[in-house]
Amino acid sequence: LTQVEHTDCVDSLVATLWPDLYEDHDGWQATLEAWVEAERERERERQREREAALQRRKERLAELDGTLEGRPVTPFKEDVYEAVENIDITEIARHYASDAYDTDPNQPRPQFDPCWRHSESGQSCFVDEQANTFGDSKVNAGGGPAKLMALATGILSDADADLAGEDYWTAVDELRSAGYDIPVWVPEAGSDRVDGGTYDQMPFWAVRKAAVALEICPEDAFVDREGEDGSYEGFPGYETYNETLEAIEDTGLRHGRDPISPEEGPDTEDQNEEDASSDTASADSPASQLDQAHLREKNRLLSAKVDQLEAELDEKTHRIDTLEAELERLQRELETVRSERDHLESALEDDVLTQDSEQQTEEDPADDRSPLDRARQLISFDQ
Repeated sequence: LTQVEHTDCVDSLVATLWPDLYEDHDGWQATLEAWVEAERERERERQREREAALQRRKERLAELDGTLEGRPVTPFKEDVYEAVENIDITEIARHYASDAYDTDPNQPRPQFDPCWRHSESGQSCFVDEQANTFGDSKVNAGGGPAKLMALATGILSDADADLAGEDYWTAVDELRSAGYDIPVWVPEAGSDRVDGGTYDQMPFWAVRKAAVALEICPEDAFVDREGEDGSYEGFPGYETYNETLEAIEDTGLRHGRDPISPEEGPDTEDQNEEDASSDTASADSPASQLDQAHLREKNRLLSAKVDQLEAELDEKTHRIDTLEAELERLQRELETVRSERDHLESALEDDVLTQDSEQQTEEDPADDRSPLDRARQLISFDQ
């Protein structure tokens, strides 16, 4: 179409591609100019939104004294990315992604035998400690902490595969399960959507994630409900939902949601996305039944928390027992080594004393002559 003989086709092509713009403007040239200007304006708007989001993130970090440590939720994906990239990749390689680590101590970069595939040499993967990345020499590929954990846990099977989309967030969950402090991303009201719009309120899935991250509701405490679009996981009751909204507000995030009253019940948790009937309360339920439902809900949540704490306690107790046994072994070994050292030092001291005595004897031998002989020697001297 850039050739002169195709000039007559341009007008009809532009009219077909952008019919609305073509109707509002005079000719294809004006239409294209309007389209280009509209695209530029959209890009400028996206840039303004990115800059505003960056400024909000800077302000939030300033409010948190520059650290996200101990902050379970965040409205910015960048906080998650930064936390993941700051994880020491050598720990993942050593404890999760290798069958053997540092298999060639003579190499400047630690080599390891990957757990996700067979390696004849056991040295075909390495860690770049300066860049905090790993490499797989067999496929000439690598990545950061999230990708290495994805390979270690079976999310990916090859190092040259891309880690993106849901796989990335699954790998992040695996890192959290391993004990790494990574905030949970929950988009707040007014933040950007993937499709280019904005959230009028915090999406329901994000409220659920916040409830788990803020330790309001265990993940296995959500109940199945039926809505217009099918079944979904809802809160066990309106109290837990309201408590979650309060906890979200305490973190400084905007959820844009209204709390649920006892008369509304949990079926109004998310009127825009899921519309389900309440299993625990309804508008005409007696107050006593509501109280019993709330107590059962609280009891279920507390029971789940007790089970979790008991499991953690058993794990810590086992760890303490192991450390105590190790301490006793080290104390016995220390006593044995100390006794051997003292014995050796004593033997060395005795040997030094013996050598000193022999040396003195050689320099000044003892006079063992009889008194008569010594007297005769004195008389000879006088004469």
